[in-house]
Amino acid sequence: MPADPDMRVGVFLRTSLHPRTLPRAPISATVTRNNETVTHMPHQPPHNAHRETGSVTAEFAVLLPAVVLLILIVLAAALISRADISVHTAARTTARAVSVGLDPPATPHTTTHITRHGGWVTVHAQRHITFAGIPLPALSVDATATTLDEVALGAPQ
Repeated sequence: MPADPDMRVGVFLRTSLHPRTLPRAPISATVTRNNETVTHMPHQPPHNAHRETGSVTAEFAVLLPAVVLLILIVLAAALISRADISVHTAARTTARAVSVGLDPPATPHTTTHITRHGGWVTVHAQRHITFAGIPLPALSVDATATTLDEVALGAPQ
């Protein structure tokens, strides 16, 4: 087959400036035919690929403490919320029981202080927050509930 006079092929070579890299095969070829240019570039790895080999490990090492800290903050917020709900419930149910003349209910891990004054029952409850059975003395929640003293008013029991 005779060569097409309207077809010109140009091959461009590129060599790396890095001393450990050997010269490579042509990375791009340009073909011109009938005033139409087509460039073909085979896939080549990036030149800085050897510099990025430990980047995932470094990113993991930086992000791991942040993720662990975030998990601990969420866990602490959940423990505090649970203890807060528990102590409010204990104060409310104890105040209601005492106001109608019943014995105060048992409130595990919660201390309650009951006072009667001027026809009112006030209950102050406090609970220390525990993590895996270990009390954290620096963290505690408390609640106060006040209700009308029905026994002092002569309500039937």
